[in-house]
Amino acid sequence: WGLGEGTGWNGWLEFLSATVFAGNSAGTQGGAVYNGPGALLRLYNCTLVRNEAPSGSGVYYTDSEVRLNSSILAYNLGGHPFEDYYGTGFVIGCTDIFGNQGGDWTGSLAGQLGINNNVHVEPMLCDPMGSPANYAVMASSPVGNAFPCGALGALTAHLTWSRPVYGLEADGSGMFPTIQEAIDQAPESAVVKLRDGTYSGTGNRDLFMWPKRIDLIGNVSDPSLVVLDAQGSAADPHRAIVVASNSAFDPLLKGLTFTNGYAGGSDASGGAVFVPILADAKIEDCRFINNQATGSGAAIWGSGSSDLSINRCLFEGNTGLGAIAATDVQTTLRITDSTFDANTSNLMVTGTSTYASVRLQNCQLGDVGNSFGVHFADFATSDVLVTGCTLSVGPSRYALRVENCLRVNFGTSQFVTLNVNGQPQPQAWVSDSVADFLGCDFLGSGAVGSSNCAVQGNNSSMIYTTCTFTNFQDYSSYYGIVTQDGGSLVVDDCSFSQNRLPVMATNTTGIGVSITNSDFTNHLFGCLNVSATSAPVLVDGCQFTTSGRHVTFNNVSDGTIQGCTFPTPLANETPLNFTTSNCVVSDCSITDSFVMFMGGGAIQSYDSNLTLNTCELLRNGTESLSGGGAIYQSGGVTTMTNCTLGENSSNSPGGAIKVENGQLSLYDSNLWGNHCDDKGGAILGDQSVISLDNCLLE
Repeated sequence: WGLGEGTGWNGWLEFLSATVFAGNSAGTQGGAVYNGPGALLRLYNCTLVRNEAPSGSGVYYTDSEVRLNSSILAYNLGGHPFEDYYGTGFVIGCTDIFGNQGGDWTGSLAGQLGINNNVHVEPMLCDPMGSPANYAVMASSPVGNAFPCGALGALTAHLTWSRPVYGLEADGSGMFPTIQEAIDQAPESAVVKLRDGTYSGTGNRDLFMWPKRIDLIGNVSDPSLVVLDAQGSAADPHRAIVVASNSAFDPLLKGLTFTNGYAGGSDASGGAVFVPILADAKIEDCRFINNQATGSGAAIWGSGSSDLSINRCLFEGNTGLGAIAATDVQTTLRITDSTFDANTSNLMVTGTSTYASVRLQNCQLGDVGNSFGVHFADFATSDVLVTGCTLSVGPSRYALRVENCLRVNFGTSQFVTLNVNGQPQPQAWVSDSVADFLGCDFLGSGAVGSSNCAVQGNNSSMIYTTCTFTNFQDYSSYYGIVTQDGGSLVVDDCSFSQNRLPVMATNTTGIGVSITNSDFTNHLFGCLNVSATSAPVLVDGCQFTTSGRHVTFNNVSDGTIQGCTFPTPLANETPLNFTTSNCVVSDCSITDSFVMFMGGGAIQSYDSNLTLNTCELLRNGTESLSGGGAIYQSGGVTTMTNCTLGENSSNSPGGAIKVENGQLSLYDSNLWGNHCDDKGGAILGDQSVISLDNCLLE
């Protein structure tokens, strides 16, 4: 059996056909086949791939003759794949010799290329390093069925296998010595499969993929086992790869770990992966660890017309403006089922095209440094959607920042405040945009003095539907749970509980403020505070329970409160407060509210025009010298129609109502069982005009 661990002969053999020699090795000669003295060896339709020997890695013969026809010698390791002691004694035709470590059509084969249909082309074997391996050529191979001699190699051309697979080893012993050589040599749509190990150095970093599509696949089950270490630094910057393909199909990076990429100087974006204008990429099941960019995109940067899809990836410890940054997005960006942790910033996306589409779905976005977690800016499209995500904020400035966007939509996502102290910052900050939150949960840390609120909207249209806001315990008087400065605020079917702060809105425009069908429970410092607006303000169908100073209007020109209930407010906080405002209150009930240091157990009105229709104010009271067990009015005009005020009380004048320097008109109303320890058991007017029409006082 000669010296080869494959097959060896010393004698006569007619021929050997339709045989695969793969993965054999010899210590000296004939990795696959050794043909000894005096033997005639005929190899017809054979495939010799990834065999290894110092001499004749495929075939070695001495003082004999070898005839090779319709065969493939490819990717053999060590010496020349076809070698003889004397350099004579062979007949070769219709054979492809390619990609062998020791050379191809050189040595004794020099001059044979192009003769007798001999070729030097990548044979496009299906998957010679797979488990199991597939050594057939693809039907589309240049040595497949269309070849003049018919398909070369041992096996019938595979008619359904669509893409050739090339295996690489970290030590360079794979089908190509480096990743870059595989990218350069493999045909369009090929798969380059990286075996476990760390790939670094020249040919394995600063990779450039253009213009064809190549899929670069590592270990999908455990991406930590296949590492592309760029070994970059400020002094010696290197990234992993530039994906510049504009193929009809997106290149795929899958099952890989990218680490120690560094982008700086004039090439400062995309620490690990750079996807330029007109290029596309899919990135799945990858890890991006400790990459850095002095510009944007510490791990990944995409720009212009790129279609970028990122799925099931981990981003950890990356430093730069966004672990992922996509600028001037004009087509699509998809990020799904991915985790971001301990980056200086998680995601920065800008777009100017009306055709841009952005999806951030089912992602965990952890807290970052003194920066923003997710940043959307300058979108002229409304096709921006964040769903099923968790965005956390600790010492960072914002978990979310939105600027100058036509519309950004958020669905079933969580915004979480970690238990840290710091400057008062919101979980989300929205400026000059439309933001729509549907089914989102905003969770405070519960720590008193944590100086954090949920959302601040500046000159924006903010919409909240079926959202919850819980456990915000900030002392700040500037921020509310939801703070709105300019623009409009719409809240529907939301729940606010265990918070110290109110919803605050000021200087609103357009449709103004609309709070409907929502519940407010256990708010220490109030539930809703609206000021300085000429736009409409509507509070409809809400319930305010065990809270202080439920609703405050200050300089509101057009307010409406209807169909609301205010049971058991906190002690010493009047449920409704109006200052220099115009408001209609209809079909509301305020019960069991008691204050000590101010007048009006249910309502306070200062220089306001207030209209109450079909309202019920029961068992409210005050111990203040100001008086007014249910209503205290200073200045302004109050008109009440079809209202009931019962069992209200005051230690001072006005058991139910006290009016100072104002005007009060009651129509078709019933005041019963009210009491004060001083003057005016039902109503006391002080330098005021009071009129009653068809009312009952008993």
